[in-house]
Amino acid sequence: MKPAALRQRVRSFPRDRLLRAITAQAAQDVSVTRDMALDHPQAKLAQVRQGMLFAVAGICVTSGTNHRSKPVRPSDVQDLVDGFHNLWQPVLDGQIDDAVWRTVLSRIAYVQFPFQLSPMASLARSLCLYGTDPRFGDAVFDEDEMRDMLGTTLPRFLYLGFAMFSFAISRGGRIPRSELLSDSYAPIFAPDSAQHGLDVIDRWLAAPADELACMGRQMTADPGDLWGFNPLFERPIIAIGDEYVVPCPAAILQRLSPQGLLFVVRDALRADADPNKAFNAFTKRLGARFEDYAGEQLGLLELATVTPEISYGGGKLSVDYIVETPQVVVLVEAKAIAPTLDTRAGKFSEDSDVARKLQKACDQIAKTAELLEKGHERFPSLNGRPMRGLVVTRDPYYWLGAPFFDDLVQPKSIPTAFVSAHELEVMLPPLMHDTACGARLLDALPNELRSVSSRLTELAQGENPLLFEVWDADYEPILADIRDAA
Repeated sequence: MKPAALRQRVRSFPRDRLLRAITAQAAQDVSVTRDMALDHPQAKLAQVRQGMLFAVAGICVTSGTNHRSKPVRPSDVQDLVDGFHNLWQPVLDGQIDDAVWRTVLSRIAYVQFPFQLSPMASLARSLCLYGTDPRFGDAVFDEDEMRDMLGTTLPRFLYLGFAMFSFAISRGGRIPRSELLSDSYAPIFAPDSAQHGLDVIDRWLAAPADELACMGRQMTADPGDLWGFNPLFERPIIAIGDEYVVPCPAAILQRLSPQGLLFVVRDALRADADPNKAFNAFTKRLGARFEDYAGEQLGLLELATVTPEISYGGGKLSVDYIVETPQVVVLVEAKAIAPTLDTRAGKFSEDSDVARKLQKACDQIAKTAELLEKGHERFPSLNGRPMRGLVVTRDPYYWLGAPFFDDLVQPKSIPTAFVSAHELEVMLPPLMHDTACGARLLDALPNELRSVSSRLTELAQGENPLLFEVWDADYEPILADIRDAA
């Protein structure tokens, strides 16, 4: 099926009815699988379907109209999901080369993969990066500044979003606004009023369908592009009459993720006298805090020596961290970045975030490696140990290092792996107390210079104690209120 045909098929149904039908299917999928392990095959399939349902809902809210009367059956929703899954991408109409395959595979990845990560980890990471815990460096905003921007504290904001996620699942994706204002829900919003809580939700998480449609049309220059901007990333909850309609509950968690919060802050700062300057200052602080966060995670390796950034030669700086074990020296560079809209859509220009920021990380690793090889007095001694590079990005670059992508970033002199913050968080716990952690790192990290690697599949995954500590402190005491109300 071609994009125009799918868009037309979506338009054949009344918009609000189709959105409600998509919503019911998404909530049912999540409800059926929420008690399964994340790696259960049925849970994995449901997560892929969440991405497809989310994409179809975005097309519906952008292009749909209520001037239709065709009934919507569950089988119609499934047909639309199948149609999106089998879409013929127009880039395949011309000459097929590596750039075309990069576009195709990137679009597929960024539809399916974002819904397959742990929601607990993402929310806890948001608290770490945007909160005030001094372990992770200077706060990007103090508590009063964050309250002024959001209308509530950061933990309360994340809590409200998580409550809407839970209600969406338990209510079949449709939440009556009047019900949330009833006395039985008052504990959810305390110490604020329910009306205040809904005002926060309306400001940052919800929007009327017509407003979302306008946003989607403004951001979609090519009507054949069904993989680019989706207005439900910006506002995952649709206000239709008295109802909050949630076509993809997991999208609420995306909005509460570190990347989602970045756009929340961007919008909040638009009222500033100099919004660009304010936003740039914020992203600089966020970058510094992410570096400290990565260092705190690396500090879990009890049998490794972790040396933070070294200043040398009149203000020049090394990589963010040098991790030493008897078997290997790992040069770690932390980048608080996420794929841009162009990267998610498979557009990799010479000025893309991949070419500029990720390649720069490889260059920084190479410079530090040269200083170590020369035995610079301010740096640890190699003592014959091999070196490896590790770049940690805040959000995943899913296809980096895979076929058709292996020439986008080139390590200069040190074999280098790229992992996201989530991958770092799950790969470290099994190594925390392991006397063989250095040997295991050396085995898992790439040993060739041909291209970067994006997966350390040889390493086991474990539950991250830092994230669980934050989760238990800020969320567990209040999640009972949500469960009771749901």
